[in-house]
Amino acid sequence: MNTTDDIIQQAFNRYNALFDNAKYACLGALLANDLRADRESSQVSDGMNLITDMALSLSGHPHYEMIWLKLATFCGQNSVTIPTIDAIYSYMLLF
Repeated sequence: MNTTDDIIQQAFNRYNALFDNAKYACLGALLANDLRADRESSQVSDGMNLITDMALSLSGHPHYEMIWLKLATFCGQNSVTIPTIDAIYSYMLLF
C-alpha cells in the first residue's frame, strides 16, 4: 500500500521524466507576451507556477486536485489568449 509520501514521490518522478524545458520556456514567453510583462515578473511567474502545479496534478500529486480551476481563473482574469491556452493544453498532454 502506498503512503502519501510514496504517491507524492511517484508524482514528482513522473513529472520530472515528462518535463520538456523547451516547451515550458515557450509557454513562459507566450504568457509574458499576453500579460505584457517581463518573463521574470511576478505575474508571469505566478502563471507559470500554476502551469507547473497543473502538470503535477496530472502526474498524480494529491495536493493539486483543484488547481485546474485556479489556472482557468488566472487565464480568464488576465486575458490570456486562445493560442496561449491551446499551448498550455498541448503541454498538459505530456502528463
